[in-house]
Formats: sequence, C-alpha cells, structure tokens
Amino acid sequence: SKQALTVWRDIGISKLEGVELRCLAEWQLADEQSEEALKTARAALKIFEEVGNSKGWEAASLATVVRAHIKLEDIESALQLAKDAARSFQSRADEAGEVEALRILVEVHLARDDRVAALEAAEKCLDAVKDLSKRTKQNVKFEASLLHTMAHIYVAEDQPSK
Repeated sequence: SKQALTVWRDIGISKLEGVELRCLAEWQLADEQSEEALKTARAALKIFEEVGNSKGWEAASLATVVRAHIKLEDIESALQLAKDAARSFQSRADEAGEVEALRILVEVHLARDDRVAALEAAEKCLDAVKDLSKRTKQNVKFEASLLHTMAHIYVAEDQPSK
C-alpha cells in the first residue's frame, strides 16, 4: 500500500492517494499503531474534504479517524468529530454521508458505554437510512444490521420487548 501511495502522489491523483491513506490507516489500527493510524487517517480525511465524499470515502476516512481516537481513549474528540460530521453531511444534503456519520455516532456512544445516547443516534440513523432518496439492497442490509444493533442495546438496557 505504501508503494501504491507513492505512485498516486507522484502522478497527482488525490482521490486514489486518499483511498490508499485510509487503507493504510486501517492496517495501522489493526496493528495497534493507533497514533500513526490517526495521522494517516486525518491525511486521508483532509483529501476527501477537499475533493468531496466521492463514493463515501470522506465518511469512511472519518470513521477511521474516529476509531483511532477511540483506541487512543480520546472518546470526547471522537464524539465531537462524529457530531460535527453528521451536521456537515446534512447541511451538504449528502444523505449517505449523514447515514455513515450517524452510524459512527452510535459506535462512539457505545464506546462511551452510553446506551441511551447510542439508541437515540441509532434511531436517527434508522430514520435517515429509511429516508434515502435512492435505496439499494445494501441500504436494506445496513438497515437490518442497525436494527440488530439496536436489539442488542435494548437487551443490554433490559428492554427486550422493544
């Protein structure tokens, strides 16, 4: 991936440079190199903030930045990033980006062990995914996965009947 990153930089294709940076950051997270992953993911996010949320890469890079903050136990930064991103995607009418930012918010609240806030974010995310102007099979699968997550939270909150 580092070689590919060099190639994309050399030929000036920012979008693919961002893709490689995000992939590299994910590998760094998996390898417990959280601080390096945070730097790499931020670089990817910066590229996609400049070129746009092409095929969801801005939101994916944001998710990697947030996960790095969580691994570094900087939950408050992760929370603020997720909230800001949800507002930003909504203000840009980027439906898919908003859904992903809300999903990330659920993840952050769960990392904070705040199941009530996680459920609130999940319900907003569920509404957003149901309101997508172009629903795909992937969106329906995501909706089912989100409902599954919500069910687990309800059980943990001792509310299995919901």
